[in-house]
Amino acid sequence: MAGEDIDIVDRLLAAGAAILYSGEVVMHHAWQTRERRRATRWSYGYGIGAMSGLRLARKDAYGWRLLASYSKMHLRELVREARHGDWTGARERVTSLGALCPSVLYGIRSASAQGGLK
Repeated sequence: MAGEDIDIVDRLLAAGAAILYSGEVVMHHAWQTRERRRATRWSYGYGIGAMSGLRLARKDAYGWRLLASYSKMHLRELVREARHGDWTGARERVTSLGALCPSVLYGIRSASAQGGLK
């Protein structure tokens, strides 16, 4: 559903590739309406959760760090938005966080079905 950018970087690094950082490179996402952004929150959370599940299936502790970092960011923003009465933003955060459990399980099951990831 999402997270393919993180997945390809993860696979490249696992295969021994080097990734060069350049501060001159800028990537822009296409502008989204509020409705479109709201519609993508589940898939974004699902992608992060699936990626974490794949890592956890490999017994890679980074899966836990990825989940913790993503959750912490969204929880912090959820609290901030709730304090400011931004209920649309708060709902987006809840949607993103709600996708994590089913997607982590999906990632673990997928890795297990493939015999784990190399």
